Amino acid sequence: MAIWATWLIVAGFLLARSLLAGVEAALHGVSPLRAKELAELYPGAGRRLLLLKTEREASAAALRIGSIVCGFAAASLAVFAAPQTVDLPTADGGGWCAVRL
Repeated sequence: MAIWATWLIVAGFLLARSLLAGVEAALHGVSPLRAKELAELYPGAGRRLLLLKTEREASAAALRIGSIVCGFAAASLAVFAAPQTVDLPTADGGGWCAVRL
């Protein structure tokens, strides 16, 4: 896989992590009374919001696990992509990860 594609995937994981953090912050920012009003006003999306607000532990756990998985995936891909991006020569003129058997 090309290095730019790996970094693009890393950026995508970081974007997904930030979006999940934003969803969690927005969910905590809505009061239960406002969630009930929205459930009456918008039956589909408002009911889902009310469900997420009433089951706080499950919602928070799912959002945090998703955020952690996205962060871990981004970090692990960045660890493998970074040495290839900065291809520093070694003392013997080989590449970054010259393996000798």
